[in-house]
Amino acid sequence: MTEDEDLKEFFARMPKRKPPTLKECIERWSKRTQGYLQWEKIGIDDYLLALYTREKVEELLGKEDVSEELKEKLDVADKKFIELTRETEKSLISTIETKDNETKKKYWFAYRLLSAHYDEWLLYAHF
Repeated sequence: MTEDEDLKEFFARMPKRKPPTLKECIERWSKRTQGYLQWEKIGIDDYLLALYTREKVEELLGKEDVSEELKEKLDVADKKFIELTRETEKSLISTIETKDNETKKKYWFAYRLLSAHYDEWLLYAHF
């Protein structure tokens, strides 16, 4: 068996993961804003993971129906996130960096840093 055939067989046996649903993404975002975003010892990688979760929520919002309960949960999580963060000039998610006001308005969360680490992460991110 060649190396390519071996790799194909290996990947064929791996379980296929379904992408997360909007509900799952909102649940994750809510837990992150309620929990570890407040921790003093949170690292930039964990923070970015939270931002990517919120980005996925934004991508799915127009594609899936949203119940009133989920909308409320998202609103509460977003408000909590805003309380814990400060606005930045640049996006922390490189694929979202833009001068376009509509995109910046849609991805507002990518332009916010956790207040507890604001100065430290501004230097780390080379803003």
